[in-house]
Parts: sequence; C-alpha cells; structure tokens
Amino acid sequence: MKYEFFVTSLAASLPPAGIAPVLRGLWHAGRQEWEQAHTLAQANGHDHLHSWLHAYLHRQEGDAGNVRLIGTAKPTAPHSGAP
Repeated sequence: MKYEFFVTSLAASLPPAGIAPVLRGLWHAGRQEWEQAHTLAQANGHDHLHSWLHAYLHRQEGDAGNVRLIGTAKPTAPHSGAP
C-alpha cells in the first residue's frame, strides 16, 4: 500500500479491506481511535510488529513510561515486504 493511499483512506469510515492487522491499528491511530488501535496491538502481544505498534501508540499518547513495559524483545519497525 502506498503512503498516499493510506493517508487518503483515513477519511473513510472503515479501513481499506484486506490490510494487515498492524496496519489497521495504525489506521485507527491515524483517526485518533485509540481503543480500536490498542485492541489490535494487544491481539498478539508476543509478536514483534504488534509490540512495535503497542509501543508506538503509547508514545503517541504521551505515555512514555508505559513504552518500557511493553515486551521484553526489541520490536522492529514494520516492513512492507517490498524491496
């Protein structure tokens, strides 16, 4: 998914069909829908991408103290899979 499409999709009432759960969490965060974003982030708390999303959400909310408590492994930034 291209960045421009993602940003444009934030005006829609639903996220684009078929996007990955982590990207859907970012979509909700982009719409300030924190509860939905957190639900998706916590759906698989042991997965690196979900941990990354969860930490990102806490940073955006200004809850830096909680960021350190999320997971013991260092999450990596999501990768689109494109070369």
